[in-house]
Amino acid sequence: MDGILVDELNLGEGTIRFYVFIAIVGVSFLNIISYFISKNKD
Repeated sequence: MDGILVDELNLGEGTIRFYVFIAIVGVSFLNIISYFISKNKD
């Protein structure tokens, strides 16, 4: 995981890829939260 972050941060023109990476992590995190919320309602 650290290697991926280091690679993304060291790329001068890789800022768009870095934001895409952050967006994917954010969506995954939201999916986990929504899963546990829906699981608790049942």
